[in-house]
Amino acid sequence: MAVKRDKNNGTWYFVLELGKDANGNRKQKRKRGFKTKKEAEAAFAETRDMFNKGTYIEPSKMTYKEFIGEWLKTKKINIGPQTFEIYQIIVNTHIIPILGGLSLQNIKTIHIQNLVNDLVEKGYASDSVRKIHAVIRNTLEYASEDLKLIPINPAKKIVLPKKKSSTEITVWNEDQLKAFLEVAKHERTYNIFVLAIFTGMRQGELLGLSWKDVDFDGRTLKVTQTLKGDAKEIMKGAKSKTSIRTIPLNEFSINALKEQKRLQEKEKNEIGMAYNQENLVFCSEVGTPIHRSNLRRVYNRLIKEANVPSIRFHDLRHSHATYLLSKGVNIKVISERLGHSDIKITLNTYSHVGESMQKEVIEKLDHLVN
Repeated sequence: MAVKRDKNNGTWYFVLELGKDANGNRKQKRKRGFKTKKEAEAAFAETRDMFNKGTYIEPSKMTYKEFIGEWLKTKKINIGPQTFEIYQIIVNTHIIPILGGLSLQNIKTIHIQNLVNDLVEKGYASDSVRKIHAVIRNTLEYASEDLKLIPINPAKKIVLPKKKSSTEITVWNEDQLKAFLEVAKHERTYNIFVLAIFTGMRQGELLGLSWKDVDFDGRTLKVTQTLKGDAKEIMKGAKSKTSIRTIPLNEFSINALKEQKRLQEKEKNEIGMAYNQENLVFCSEVGTPIHRSNLRRVYNRLIKEANVPSIRFHDLRHSHATYLLSKGVNIKVISERLGHSDIKITLNTYSHVGESMQKEVIEKLDHLVN
């Protein structure tokens, strides 16, 4: 009889015969503690079927906290430092405190669903909840599909908050870009804005740009490092592998960088030995990294003076891409220039430009018969 009752406490258990090991010894799988015979029979049937299909996995004693730590070490190999830092924050803040104490084998869908529900009740944005769930799903996918430590991924069938429809990004048109640059040209930070508009680089990439990565002869610059938000650390690498890239420069950008070089050499000579030698292209008067909040104050003031719509600094990157798209530049070229990991990201982000270009196509077709 595969299912039996424990005479000592009245609970039920099952015994599954697994054949013999290499030494000819009998192998069995026992599981105790079922309240009813029906529960024990159902568990027995499930375990037997999994064993027959070759999908049975012996329960691991590893906790989810221990496993996710190993997963992070593996993940670090293939992602940029900024993305890795985000993963660490999500894991340590939202996942480990709730699920970390459970054994990897015992994590169920209900545990993950409860975590998601709690986040929603606490008022977290749907995008944030979805990102947290995505990390959980990825870790358990690694455990089930790659390492075969668990039979299925319990994070697959989770009810998530509805994804908010993406709003159209706000950008400046050609006239507004020119108006802003005209007002900004007397500012010490002028050349930062020039490079932001003409290269589409992220703020951290601009503030972390080193002179060693500027090639005046080749008329290019390389994105190989970024400045962290607190301006205390320059991180090697970029947001992702594709974010490490070479960007061809136009004449206006080359001239801006040459002017920046002259300005910096003048400040070095004035300050002398007290100058901070970090070799940054964009830095303070004494060579130290520029804090984003200081740049933001100048940027917001110039927006008012130029009388242009208020947009984020990051929207200069969107303005760059939108302008190139409007001029018919190939989407793959723009995607590579921005350092997107997938051309789909570029297509999805700037779909509104594609819609306006479709209208232009219709108008041009009408000219064929008018």
